[in-house]
Amino acid sequence: MRALWSNAAAEAYRDGLTGCYNRRFLDHYLQDGVEAFRKGRGGFSLLMCDIDHFKRVNDTYGHQAGDEVLRRFGEFLRSFCRETDVVARYGGEEFAVVFPRTPRDLTLAVADRLRESWRQKGVYSTTFSGGVAELGVDAPDAAGVIAAADQALYRAKESGRNKVLLAGVEPEAPARLVAASPAALQARVLVVMGASRRVGATAFALALAAFLAGRGAVEVVDAGGGALRWLRRDRRIPCRGMPPFYATPGVTTIVDAGVDIPVEAMPFASVVFLVTDMSPGAWQLKPPLAGRTYVVGNRGASYSSLQEFASYWGLEALCVLPESHEIRKGEEKGTAPLPRSWLKSLRQAIEL
Repeated sequence: MRALWSNAAAEAYRDGLTGCYNRRFLDHYLQDGVEAFRKGRGGFSLLMCDIDHFKRVNDTYGHQAGDEVLRRFGEFLRSFCRETDVVARYGGEEFAVVFPRTPRDLTLAVADRLRESWRQKGVYSTTFSGGVAELGVDAPDAAGVIAAADQALYRAKESGRNKVLLAGVEPEAPARLVAASPAALQARVLVVMGASRRVGATAFALALAAFLAGRGAVEVVDAGGGALRWLRRDRRIPCRGMPPFYATPGVTTIVDAGVDIPVEAMPFASVVFLVTDMSPGAWQLKPPLAGRTYVVGNRGASYSSLQEFASYWGLEALCVLPESHEIRKGEEKGTAPLPRSWLKSLRQAIEL
């Protein structure tokens, strides 16, 4: 190896945020690996991995939380891999891991264990997807190996995320739960989303969960809205992250969806609550709606403007959370009390 590698810990070759090697180092390392391979000294496999829905972390929790996820993910990869492996931040939320003298099938097995271990850590409910390619099998040079692994990563993302695929291997069609309606599962799925960001949709989702908890079994699914952050403090209502999505028979499932309804949940959404503060962004963002959809006003929205907004999208206005000290105080605690004036309309909407 060149003298470069003996001084690899120098700041010039490290990513300042994660402590992993940077793109510059990776390019040199891969080129040296190709030259060694051509001289018969063994090749390498490459894992390209990317944190799923990373933008949601920034949008929901802020950029400091995003930086924390990147730092912890870099630490996780370095602690899990061997000393001979090379972990680099490729760019943004994408990382590369080089496994010297390791065939791609073995690398895939290691990568899949990495994927599951990271999911179980539950760091802001994030998962990652990956693609694996091997020098001399999938491509003859460094650029080709990167492209092959990146293409496999892209297919992993497109086919559902939270998986690792080999270059050139098509993903298996996912098994799907088929039901004519949520009633066929004896489950009720209520989706709460924001027409734009930071409008108090999570507060409404948790208030809805608390209201229904006294009337039967309830669970909350955090699909990008941030409910896990609050419900970790209050264990009375079960909360889990996505993926995967599933509805529990006999239980009301409330999906805190941020600004995007998960594709997996859409067929089972019996009611959708769209929370808005009537900001300009709400008019510009047409959400992917499913089932019966009601518009909920919050943070200063008037009922007349809510009706106008609902009519614009062909939806039905439900109610407006009053702008009051009690509501604001409740939102700071992660939930907002539902006014008594709401309850009749709410019962009708969810057929209680």
